[in-house]
Amino acid sequence: MSNLFQASVTSVRCFHILARIGIIAGAFFVTVNINLLILSIIAYHIFLTIGISIMMHRYFSHKSFEFKNGIVRKLFILISLLSLRGSPIAWAYIHRMHHEHVDTDSDPHTPVGRNFNFFGLVDKTNKSDDIQIFKIRSMMTQEHLFINQYYWLILLIVLMPFAFIDFTLFYYGWLIPIVCVQFSINLQNYLGHMSGFGAYRTYNNSTSGNSQNSLLLWPLYLGEAWHNNHHAYARHYHYGKEISGKWWEFDPGASLIKLLKR
Repeated sequence: MSNLFQASVTSVRCFHILARIGIIAGAFFVTVNINLLILSIIAYHIFLTIGISIMMHRYFSHKSFEFKNGIVRKLFILISLLSLRGSPIAWAYIHRMHHEHVDTDSDPHTPVGRNFNFFGLVDKTNKSDDIQIFKIRSMMTQEHLFINQYYWLILLIVLMPFAFIDFTLFYYGWLIPIVCVQFSINLQNYLGHMSGFGAYRTYNNSTSGNSQNSLLLWPLYLGEAWHNNHHAYARHYHYGKEISGKWWEFDPGASLIKLLKR
């Protein structure tokens, strides 16, 4: 792996190991009630929808929209970092490789011809460690390079005080949601390109690969469940009914983007 990504990749691996250990160890010290479980569900969807779907996926990787408010942008960037999927540069690079080589041997996270890795820590580039910088040229800014280099430090500065001030809130508001997000994204990378589980295809163009839409998976992924639509129109900020015209393909992330974008 290129030195460009090494700090981010190593940080993600370490933090996910610590998060899983924390969930097991912390279970002996926290209380359980319905309100805390609801908090975990809400936090899961915040990290998945804002952190991954809106920021890492649509904003950083595909440049699908621009923010009209700089403060909201910084807040959403922080949520994306706390989603624990690596720095925006690393995430965008791997995702752009996925679209360029969808469902081929060069696709970093296609399920085609591979076993499902439920406990995988991070996505990896395939076959070669040589990073093709031109694929992320637009992200080689001072801001992104700083985040990439100090990703682990940013997480520590935010998370350590949170954990010490109220461990129960930290446990249900970050640890559980983040581990669930990790497993959920691994599952999405797999099921989003596999038939079954209520999957269907609306588009069969050259850019869609084996991508699938799935109504049954919508409660877990919301707008990301319309994965076939996204592959057909990768640069569009809306993944649902605005693309396909199908009324049931609701995309909450796109509705939020409408309020935020220029």
